[in-house]
Amino acid sequence: KLAVGLLLVLLIVLFWLLRQNEADEQRTTLIADVLWLEQSINFHLEGNTEQLQQLANDLVQEKNKSALFELRSQNLMNNNPDLQQLIWIDASAQVISALPTQRLPRLGTSEPGEDIQLRSLEMASKLGKTVYTDAYRTDDAHQIEVYSPIFESGQYRGSLISVYSLTSMLKHMVPWWFAEKYQVRILDGNGNTLASKSKISNAATAISYDIPFD
Repeated sequence: KLAVGLLLVLLIVLFWLLRQNEADEQRTTLIADVLWLEQSINFHLEGNTEQLQQLANDLVQEKNKSALFELRSQNLMNNNPDLQQLIWIDASAQVISALPTQRLPRLGTSEPGEDIQLRSLEMASKLGKTVYTDAYRTDDAHQIEVYSPIFESGQYRGSLISVYSLTSMLKHMVPWWFAEKYQVRILDGNGNTLASKSKISNAATAISYDIPFD
């Protein structure tokens, strides 16, 4: 009886160790996958931001500024489905040109995101570098905006604003195999879901991993 009891205990311990090892391996894989996705999205955003900042620099030198803006902006939007709109504003925040033509919540309106936009515009003009806004809600989804300031001889001349949909970003940036394996969510500081993508159930899981997405 003692031998049988010890054997059962050993089997239970072995089973627990195997389960623990499997859980550790799953968590290690999860962390590696999440880090990969975060780096991919950051690389995507930073690549677009570099192109917009280069466009901001080129607009100062170019004579036919409107044609240059439309050509570069159309190319960026064709290659980035998550990019909803590109806006060129002057130093007084008046729109010079924008693509496409559909209206989105903008500066100087009473719609959601106005305070975020004005604060970010002020930061971009004073700091002289690209500024990312906090997410804000529109009728359809949550958006973020990226402000690329335009300077000429040290004087602020305006900004290029790129508007991204978080839902579209996940839709196009999260691969199908990732969505079949995980529930992917972008959360705000209070834990509210701003955007998500997954092909599995929303049932609670014991294995998860959060990473700051500044």
